[in-house]
Amino acid sequence: MALYRQAMASICGLVLKRAIIDCFGTNLMFLDQTIRLMLDSLGRSEEYEFYLRKFKNVTSNCLAVIVPDENSLRFQGDALFFSLHFLKRLELFPALALAGPHALRMARRLQERDHEACLASAIIIDSSSVADVDRSALDDYVNQCTAGHRLPLCVLPNLGVPELVLTLSPLLSPRIHLLRANGGLRDRSNQTVQYFKTPFALDSLRPADGAVAALARDLIQAQGRLHISITAAPNLLKEIFTIKGAGTIVRHGSQIQVSSGLQVDMIRLRQLLETSFRRTPKNTFQIEPTAILYHDIEYRGAILLEKLDFGYYLSKFAVGPQARGEGIGMELWDVMLETTSQIAWRSRA
Repeated sequence: MALYRQAMASICGLVLKRAIIDCFGTNLMFLDQTIRLMLDSLGRSEEYEFYLRKFKNVTSNCLAVIVPDENSLRFQGDALFFSLHFLKRLELFPALALAGPHALRMARRLQERDHEACLASAIIIDSSSVADVDRSALDDYVNQCTAGHRLPLCVLPNLGVPELVLTLSPLLSPRIHLLRANGGLRDRSNQTVQYFKTPFALDSLRPADGAVAALARDLIQAQGRLHISITAAPNLLKEIFTIKGAGTIVRHGSQIQVSSGLQVDMIRLRQLLETSFRRTPKNTFQIEPTAILYHDIEYRGAILLEKLDFGYYLSKFAVGPQARGEGIGMELWDVMLETTSQIAWRSRA
């Protein structure tokens, strides 16, 4: 694990060095004194600057759909509103969504605690089936909320969380944050599970996490392009703005392939290296026939090993910008360690 973190640190050090002013124009002094200080407390500047750019370039008006459970609102409501106000000041607008028989009561509790008018007036969706939801009205509501610098609050009392997510995600955002007081998933030794991926092994988790894990699994299997995280309200900002996050990402596992130097798709590899390191590989860049490339089938991440007398030299370790934080780098690393006994690499200070 320590070796993996060192290698990933060298990758992160190559991305997005420009100042945060590129995202927020003339508000640099304000950001330096307040928001930047808060962001610095979350993690590396390269990481949060990357996510700020990524979120600013998204065409959707909605950053994510946040689905808190009742205990999150009861015991961690202040932490949730702190995160919501912070996101709003960054002009990033997630939607809060509540489902089930307690949804109306939870909405009232949220609105009673909203002393700074962060939330818009709730939209109550009384439909008892996904097919009956007026999606045009919902879209207009979200646009009006974000135009008025308020966060949408969607309440679906006659639907469950699965129907809520599958209804809202195509319209609002594929990023779903399930909030619960206990935070991310934990295994039977009580260690946090950073990535819970296919094949989903529910029996590897502590029994208390089985229900939320099954819910997230079913959502991913129903709509594979969702980005689902499970975290606690106090950790929401770190989950959003850092690669490692502060919870559990639920996703399909990557299909990792191992190719010899003769089997590599050089066009896709060069594209990956260019987007990952933000510079074009040299025209003389070639791969020796004895080299080994570990890569996912879509070339969103890759590790290139060059054969030396003692073992292998880690020549390239690249993860595409859109794949960072999804666990592809760790999957590549684990597969490489299963088949390689000795490796070495050099890293920038």
